[in-house]
Amino acid sequence: MALAVALPVPAAATAGTVTIGAQMTQRDTVTVAFSGPTTIAVPITGEPASATELKSDFVSPVDGVIRRWRLAPQPNPGGLYALRVLRPTGNGSYTATATSQSVGANPAFTLTYATGLPIQAGDLIGLDILAGTPSPSVAAAGLAGAEAITWFKPDLFDGETRAPDQSLTAAQPTFDADVEAAPRIVLVTPSAGSSTGGTTVKIAGRNFGGVTGVSFGGVAASAFTVDSEELITATAPPSPGTGPVDVTVTTAAGTSRATSAGQFTYTAPPAPPAPPPPSSPLPTPVPGCVVPRLIGDHLVTARRHLARAGCRLGRITGTRRQTARVVRQFPAPGAIRPRDTAVNVRLVLTPHPPH
Repeated sequence: MALAVALPVPAAATAGTVTIGAQMTQRDTVTVAFSGPTTIAVPITGEPASATELKSDFVSPVDGVIRRWRLAPQPNPGGLYALRVLRPTGNGSYTATATSQSVGANPAFTLTYATGLPIQAGDLIGLDILAGTPSPSVAAAGLAGAEAITWFKPDLFDGETRAPDQSLTAAQPTFDADVEAAPRIVLVTPSAGSSTGGTTVKIAGRNFGGVTGVSFGGVAASAFTVDSEELITATAPPSPGTGPVDVTVTTAAGTSRATSAGQFTYTAPPAPPAPPPPSSPLPTPVPGCVVPRLIGDHLVTARRHLARAGCRLGRITGTRRQTARVVRQFPAPGAIRPRDTAVNVRLVLTPHPPH
């Protein structure tokens, strides 16, 4: 048979390592003997009748990993023992979730054993007295009001859910366990950011020592820095969609539970700015003077061509007879000048326009 006792209400969670089980300073005064190996003993009340008696709590107040456990001296040094983790189902049954390696006890000294059993808040620890133990028994403190439940053969095995077989009273075996608490998130700020990623997020909580990963909805943060045991600065990764996701922190003791306090909401990226309205067309600039070809023109014709081209007639040399034609001009044809630029011409009498 195996035996464990605990208070009915779990203690408040604390940071770092939490010790659960019996107070190892208590004095074992009785030996509880069993007819054969017993898998587990789990607390029912564990509340001593007198306030002067030692109180113990075998219920884990935190999620985490059991790193070590201790067993007080046992009267049977040839006995084999193991630590058991049990999860209440809420209907009077318990599920055996994990078991340590079997160990031997010492008749004179408390021994400490390393282990790595996962445990959740509300789980209980119990003690297995294993097959192969001669005269199965366990040393216990006689405490009025202490009560425990036990499973006899067949032994409980990991993954099995079963109601206990029997209860024991007025005896509390002396063993305990150190639980390394898993991280816990209490605040994420800001709690929203663009789905394109890149938002700098502060994550406040507990037990952030030795952080190995931070994720947003299962996607690793683009970067993170552990500022202290209670604060992490992380960069949100891009998200393919929008909406709330769970932010989690992972250490060697486990991953933080998803809670509403640890959510981050991805929002759609801002729409690109609207293009500016089309501007009014610029007024067509008034053309300047593009000097026309005047060679061969009569003076009247030259004046008309110059006016159309935005130029004006300048100095005239040579004869001004009506039949005279332009034989030379300045500026040359095609030159671009400011409007109303004067174009100088030379007129001569010629029977045919010059070429």
